[in-house]
Amino acid sequence: MIMATKIRAQVIIHMGGRVVSGLLSFYLFSLISKLHEPEQVRHIYFFLFIFGFSAAALRTLGNVSASLDPDRSRTANLRRLKIAIGEVIISCVVVIPGTIWLLSMHVKDRWILAAAAVTLGLAAIDVDMLRGLMRRNNRFAATFALGSGLAVCIVLIQTKPSVETAISALLLQWVPVCASNVQIIARVVRRSIGLAYGRLMQDGSMLLALCAVALFDGLVLNIPFLMGNKFPLATSLEIAVVMRIFSASLVFFPLILHWSNSNQLRKISDRFSVKPINAYLSLQLVASTLSGSAFGFAFWLVAKQPITVWQLLSFVVLTLSYCGYATLARFNAGNRASSALALALAGVASVLWAATLVFLNYPGVESLTFAILQSAALLFGALIIRYIAPVVSSSQ
Repeated sequence: MIMATKIRAQVIIHMGGRVVSGLLSFYLFSLISKLHEPEQVRHIYFFLFIFGFSAAALRTLGNVSASLDPDRSRTANLRRLKIAIGEVIISCVVVIPGTIWLLSMHVKDRWILAAAAVTLGLAAIDVDMLRGLMRRNNRFAATFALGSGLAVCIVLIQTKPSVETAISALLLQWVPVCASNVQIIARVVRRSIGLAYGRLMQDGSMLLALCAVALFDGLVLNIPFLMGNKFPLATSLEIAVVMRIFSASLVFFPLILHWSNSNQLRKISDRFSVKPINAYLSLQLVASTLSGSAFGFAFWLVAKQPITVWQLLSFVVLTLSYCGYATLARFNAGNRASSALALALAGVASVLWAATLVFLNYPGVESLTFAILQSAALLFGALIIRYIAPVVSSSQ
């Protein structure tokens, strides 16, 4: 009874914050579409997805690397967490310059690019990992909701918001998240970098593989936006709507991930007599499907823009494949990181990139075609983490 009450309270608190931030984000997304020309909208949306992909990849890297397990001692988990934070900071040295280069294709203002670099660096660490380890509630939902409210206000007070104003508002969404990170970063950064550097010198291939796992899903999901202007404008905007609904469907993803870092997921799996990995996958699938449906309906109401059958099917296949990949990455990748894993994922990403370029030469290709390609890549990546990489690495 106590466990059920605690979980219910966490769900209500998290849902409140994520629903508020989700609705505000959708409202901001719709405002951008209404207040700007299509070509400007494409640049703003692409900036949004590229920045979000990089932030999510770095935060995922920390969770995958730490692979916190409630069955281990808190001291052992804390050491793994410090190493993971250090690895994220080291990875920022490569990821942030690459991200800024991609963002510079869509905005030229140097101050905005500098602000994006600082914001990405401060948002890269998921401090809710530590809060989960200490059996405390996560903060991401509340802080991102606050940032989303500030962003909407910035856009609304402008009579004719420029592209730079819209992009600044998108960055503002992350400022409260960054502020909540500063205290933790200042406390553990020196020790974390030292521990991570030591592991990097012992086995650099491990960090390479962990980065590959963290970057892979974002690279796959955002390949249309990373290709710049190769996609036709209409197709780009259609895919952007699918990706926005898909990203909104993950409103409970941070909470379920938070449970996996504490003992809550173990309690849930024991109650239903299933393995934690199966409980994690089931929770993510159910929550994503329900949330995506709700936010898709909200987008239709706010933007007055119908969602096509192709977009709906695209959302379904992306959700199924992503939940499978994210689950195996959370529970398996941290213990199986190797150069073979990194090379295998890089191979899948390269094939996806080539296939996308081929299909771009066919006129009238719907968003569903690219969603199927992306889903296939995610599923192959999940199979590599689960089966192929361990076999290859063990045979070396």
